[in-house]
Amino acid sequence: MDETVHVWFAYRQVLDDAAMRARLEALLSPDESERRDRMKFEDGRREQLLTRGMLREVLSHHAPAILPRDWRFVRSDTGRPSLSPPFDATGLHFNVTHSGGLVAIAIGRMPLLGIDVEHETRAISPAIARRHFSASEVAALESLPPEQHQRHLLRLWTLKEAYLKAIGTGVAGGLGSATFGFHPDGAIDFERDDDPHAKQWAFREFNPRGFMLALAYLDAAAGFPAQPRLREYRGRSHQEQRTQP
Repeated sequence: MDETVHVWFAYRQVLDDAAMRARLEALLSPDESERRDRMKFEDGRREQLLTRGMLREVLSHHAPAILPRDWRFVRSDTGRPSLSPPFDATGLHFNVTHSGGLVAIAIGRMPLLGIDVEHETRAISPAIARRHFSASEVAALESLPPEQHQRHLLRLWTLKEAYLKAIGTGVAGGLGSATFGFHPDGAIDFERDDDPHAKQWAFREFNPRGFMLALAYLDAAAGFPAQPRLREYRGRSHQEQRTQP
């Protein structure tokens, strides 16, 4: 069994190919098509199409016996999608994110995984950090030169979002409840007092062109590979990319 965490990403521009766009549209369920069509802006409709169509094809990449159009999903009380029976018997779990023209999907055979992406130009006010981040995170931020603040804030934001999505709460779980720290060698410290599995969480960061992406997953067995696999989705000709540090 493949116990690797896979991170697939795609830029919205892949839908400029009319044949790909038509193929993905044919995969959507009626409710997915309706949800897409209700969106006010074209960019949002395209991002929804790419998210749902890409998810179906990526799931079939990892479970080839199931056709992309056949997957069925359920949503939790908080709106998080997962596989419905009998498709959940594949053991696959996933989490999706999209922002500013990039869609990313984390997929693996562990139930607790989350992913978040933001465009690298997104500005986060230091005032937000002072109100919502932990005291140690604020102290670390204020020790840095001002020109490093925005990148540091964006790293914290994406990691917090990824973790809170993994545990199923989203930002309602409290941005300040999870504390992150960074080492010069790239290692990431994590603390949360009310999480008994805090030491078993693994976090990885990636930088697809123009974006910052964070992955969180619970390495409960302490036996999963240290480096997830980052892969770019380009339709049926999936192109695997080298995992970034």
